[in-house]
Amino acid sequence: MPKYVNNPKVAFHRNGVAVSPFYVIAFQNDEGEDMIATYFRGECKVAVLCIKDIATGIVDSRWRGDCYAEELSEAIKQYQIGRGTYEEDNEW
Repeated sequence: MPKYVNNPKVAFHRNGVAVSPFYVIAFQNDEGEDMIATYFRGECKVAVLCIKDIATGIVDSRWRGDCYAEELSEAIKQYQIGRGTYEEDNEW
């Protein structure tokens, strides 16, 4: 199985007090394309977009978030461990 998420860069966004917090992950996919994902807390709420497509106005994404969810979740876990915020029972 190919590794879909390479060289992830993770950031956490609280998004105010009324809306769910989320992570943004910039990474390269298995084809070397620069991608960006948003990952909201809960049951597989992942959106994945190609940065080049967005920059050129192509918005009909063909990237399935569920294909990336497991590796993105692991990238978030490693980010949390590095910041000392990881909890074994978190929902990410």
